[in-house]
Amino acid sequence: MLPTRTAILVIATAIQAPAALAAGASAEYALRWPAEGSSIKDGKAVLQALKLKSDDRDKYEVQYFDLTPPADAPPGATSILRQRKKGKDKYELSFKYRSDAPITTPALKAWACPLPGAAESKDELDVSFSAGTQAVQLYSRSCSVEARKAAPLPPAGLAAKPRGCISRFTRHTTGHTTGRLKIEEWTLANGERLIEVSRSEKDSPDARARFQRDIVEPLLRAGVAPTGRSKTELGGSCD
Repeated sequence: MLPTRTAILVIATAIQAPAALAAGASAEYALRWPAEGSSIKDGKAVLQALKLKSDDRDKYEVQYFDLTPPADAPPGATSILRQRKKGKDKYELSFKYRSDAPITTPALKAWACPLPGAAESKDELDVSFSAGTQAVQLYSRSCSVEARKAAPLPPAGLAAKPRGCISRFTRHTTGHTTGRLKIEEWTLANGERLIEVSRSEKDSPDARARFQRDIVEPLLRAGVAPTGRSKTELGGSCD
């Protein structure tokens, strides 16, 4: 059963309230759902539902690691280590903290990324939309190292061990009046298929409302059934 217009408006109101907690912060807004049994099973169907055209398409492989968190990890934060391969020879190793609370200590500029040679560090608000409930809001701090031909090795201090399974996804990107939209078709290690639509921009009540109006509402009307589980949770499992 699809949510009524009244229900959608309630959702939109609910997700705007937390925005003041991190006004102006970098944010990624996302909606994801299982492809199996869905009316929208792939990126092409997403583009049709949103009346958009793909500007670019790339293929990726992803694997996650078990690791020993750094000694200075923020209390309550989850430590995540991920390796991603783009195409045939582009690699990225990323380390991330994910937390229910903002990560403020140390300040981002003072943070020592555990990956030697990391070229980028960032704080971000991850906002996952769903139907009928308030959007899930998490905070992250991450850094990454890129390489060609061979994957960067995790530092010895993390005692990282690959989990032994690989997920794959195809990403479509498309231009949008308020930023680039990413549409990803995932095939998880266990064979399940997942679709995610996301956009990164500065967080604000207006930005959340635009994503709700332009992306979430049309896809809900088209019949998708969102999941609140994150890509890390889904893609990092080998079961």
